[in-house]
Amino acid sequence: MNHDAAENLFGVFRRAVPLIVVCAIAAAVVVNLQRQLSGPTYEASARVFLASRDLGAILTDTQAAYVDPQRASENALALARSSALYESVATAKPTLGTADEIESAVTVSGDPGSDVIHFVASTSRAPRAVATANAVASGYVAFRSKIYASATDQAIARLRQRLAESSENRAEVQALLDRLE
Repeated sequence: MNHDAAENLFGVFRRAVPLIVVCAIAAAVVVNLQRQLSGPTYEASARVFLASRDLGAILTDTQAAYVDPQRASENALALARSSALYESVATAKPTLGTADEIESAVTVSGDPGSDVIHFVASTSRAPRAVATANAVASGYVAFRSKIYASATDQAIARLRQRLAESSENRAEVQALLDRLE
């Protein structure tokens, strides 16, 4: 690069510096103004403990199959972020808004090393933030229970079918069916 080109480039940069500074200051002012006009934001949180014991193994007095805790935690977080959860919460608590509004107000997090899911609701009113966090947390418990209950219902249906089809081990199958029911 020759001397004139370098001098021209330096001149362009020198003329652009004030414009860059003005743009940065204007951006900072706009962000602060937007925050001031939007009003206060309140946050409320709720935590849900994930039970890691297999109900089927408890009822049948058998050793539960190994379940990778990291995978179980990831599955629990996926359920907590599921749009079906927020639809069920919006149906149960229509005063909190639509499923999309509730979902956009709630942040879900969890550490793969722990058995706790953390729901944080952010809204412009404190009571609404508390109600939203609590509704989503309790809705999650009901939603997850419903999903896992379907597996128990399927096991009950299979045992009833075995009783109807076969007389082999009838007493044992009936005892297992009674425990599941």
